[in-house]
Amino acid sequence: MGNYFFEGITLGLVLSISIGPVLFTIIEVGMTRGAKMAFCVSLGVFVSDVVIILIGHFFSELLTDFLPDLLIVKLVAAAIFLGIGLYKVFYQKTDFQKKLLNTHPLGYIQHFVKGMVINSLNPALFVFWLTMITIYEAKEPGASIWFFSGVLAITFSMDILKSIFSERINGIISVKKINKLIGFTGFVFILFGMIIIADSVGLNIKEALF
Repeated sequence: MGNYFFEGITLGLVLSISIGPVLFTIIEVGMTRGAKMAFCVSLGVFVSDVVIILIGHFFSELLTDFLPDLLIVKLVAAAIFLGIGLYKVFYQKTDFQKKLLNTHPLGYIQHFVKGMVINSLNPALFVFWLTMITIYEAKEPGASIWFFSGVLAITFSMDILKSIFSERINGIISVKKINKLIGFTGFVFILFGMIIIADSVGLNIKEALF
């Protein structure tokens, strides 16, 4: 079973360096709100992954028939990604150094929920995890448990390191550059929204973007 665990670790490392909304959200929150808030985002992402994997494990047959037809869900997710992206791009940025000193306790819950929502909104994530569940359940009993244990152990650990690192570099990067990062994060959200829309209507991604 150990080989399945190491296969999970390998995939976890690949997922940890993948560019997407979760990555930039953790970095942005770490730089603007501190490592503790970024950790809450990471924890939300982790819980979201666990819930999705459990749902996929127990309802794999139902989801296989149901997911391809979730056009409305995909479009709603795309709209939310686009909305968040546009907000980040055009919202008037402020000095987040001051906000680091005035963080409300409810912010921890807010950022935990943010991590869960951003991660869960990606329809491709359900399809991806469902595919992995199908593959490893077919190998032998217990294979998927070891595999996903490796995946989640690495992705969560790497997200924690990102949280710590992003806070550390906050002091050496100007507020202006942090605001530019927030704007860039907005463009990433917009891009993912466009990709979801393109996939929903059956367009080639390159054709949709170019």
